[in-house]
Amino acid sequence: MSATEKRARGDLGERAAVRYLRFRLYRILDRNYRAGGAEIDIVAKRGKTLVFIEVKTRRLTPGDATCLTRPAAAVTPEKQEHIVRAAKIWLSQHPANDRPVRFDVIEVYLDPDDRRDRVTSLSHIKGAFVARA
Repeated sequence: MSATEKRARGDLGERAAVRYLRFRLYRILDRNYRAGGAEIDIVAKRGKTLVFIEVKTRRLTPGDATCLTRPAAAVTPEKQEHIVRAAKIWLSQHPANDRPVRFDVIEVYLDPDDRRDRVTSLSHIKGAFVARA
């Protein structure tokens, strides 16, 4: 898959995740925020909680996914550290007044039999990881 195709698939997944979040009353504060050598796909707020969300999109049937092939498996400890670093910078630029912060992963599944990149389902993993001190 070319870099352009990969980016287009990622964009599709992020748009699906934003629709999903808005439907569930999350307010989108930022998208594709880059800082500290990392990117946060979505920064959202629900109630008083700020949520930093990583979106992973794969062409895979959810029922066929294992703990090693699920999209969330790509959010390695190293990737988590990058996201946390970028989140700290975002928070320094947007004072949160000690609001709770959460790190989520949204898995977006594309139909493996349809080359038009049709979203078949999403899985929202709330509190997928925590920031280490």
